[in-house]
Amino acid sequence: MNLAHKEFTKINYVARDQLGKIHLNILRKEKKIPAVLYSNTSSVKHLAICNLSKIKVFKNMFIKLVEKDTNNIAYSIIKDLQINPVTRGIIHIDFFNVQLLDNIDLKVPISFENIEKLPGKLNIVQRSIRIRCNVRVIPKSIRIDLSRVSQKIKIKLSNVDLLRYNNITILDSLDIVIAKVR
Repeated sequence: MNLAHKEFTKINYVARDQLGKIHLNILRKEKKIPAVLYSNTSSVKHLAICNLSKIKVFKNMFIKLVEKDTNNIAYSIIKDLQINPVTRGIIHIDFFNVQLLDNIDLKVPISFENIEKLPGKLNIVQRSIRIRCNVRVIPKSIRIDLSRVSQKIKIKLSNVDLLRYNNITILDSLDIVIAKVR
């Protein structure tokens, strides 16, 4: 599988030279979103994202960045989103440039299945875990099946069946408590 077969959402951008708070506010008034594209080579590219209103974006999402004037393409993932607490609109995005053979470290959300079968209430302690994997096999979430929990216990990462995620390395300690059943 190569990057061309991975699902990438296309986003147009223009490169920006002017930095600073004043220029960021001007961008936002023009309905553009300031962004930064990072890479392993320590080069940083400052961008202005155009027409993002129709696209639902989230962390670890695959993005095909296309420069508006030159059609230069950069494949990336979203490393961070900054959201305006009042309007809930995106005010800044950090992208990370990816290559086909790259292994990357990232946080992946934990999702719990079969909560209704628990003998008590679920108290979630950890909502995400840190993993290392190839960009081609990034899971959307680590799914934890709670159907076999029959008593009130602490659920540690070491108790979870991670065999279905054989192409990832868990970076967090396996002794951390991710949830409690009370």
